[in-house]
Amino acid sequence: MLKKNIKIIKKLRSKTQVSYIECKKILIKTKWNFKKSKKMLKLLLGKKINKITFNKTKNFITFSYINNLFNISVLIKIKCQNIIIIENYFFLKYVKFISKIISENKIYNLNILNKYKIYKKYIKNINYKIIKYFNENIIIKYFIFLKTINKFINYNHNNKISTILEYKIKNNFNKNIIKDIVLHITALKPKYILKKNIPFNILNKEKNNIINKINSKYNNNVKLKIFNNNIKEFYINNCLFEQNFIKNIKYKIKNIIKNNNIEIISFYIIY
Repeated sequence: MLKKNIKIIKKLRSKTQVSYIECKKILIKTKWNFKKSKKMLKLLLGKKINKITFNKTKNFITFSYINNLFNISVLIKIKCQNIIIIENYFFLKYVKFISKIISENKIYNLNILNKYKIYKKYIKNINYKIIKYFNENIIIKYFIFLKTINKFINYNHNNKISTILEYKIKNNFNKNIIKDIVLHITALKPKYILKKNIPFNILNKEKNNIINKINSKYNNNVKLKIFNNNIKEFYINNCLFEQNFIKNIKYKIKNIIKNNNIEIISFYIIY
């Protein structure tokens, strides 16, 4: 192959980011006409992108973001076709940019975000790049917008589980403990902070389920013991303050919080 032809292939590849072989095929078809080849590749790539955007997005990733300047945090869940894109520069830039737009402009829901001009312009460009490199379709499933007068801390686990914890600082505050607590929440996934936070209908339903499962042949004392053990297990699985601390199972979370001058206001977790 002539050196001149190799230079044209490299130039076309640098302009379109298409593989060396594809560039060569198109150039041969156009008899090494650079402008025609570039137009043809753009048309082919456009058709490919339109086709990919209809592909099903079975996988998902999660991400949490904190804007300390405005005391705002964002939890976002994005559906995608392949998990591999989570390490891609363009994709990470895309996720951070969306989170930044949401936090700085105080966008509360997905409908408002989709109408936002800067986002619409940017999303087209970044989607184009992601699809071009990875044959990948992405969709924002939902996000949670949070604002506080207190403090936020977040934790992302392999982009599959993301947690944001809202807390209040007291005297002699231990930063490492609050990091461990948000990690604990991510690992055990409690739904509520305290027993009293459980909605009445959910608790009542659980109690009825336990009662229905207890064998009627047992005497009342045995029934009561079984019921108490089951409801205790339900509280442990669902209430943060009833759980044993994962870093030291001798203590419950409520004891760790009390001993370290921390007040837990709320937490949010998506997975």
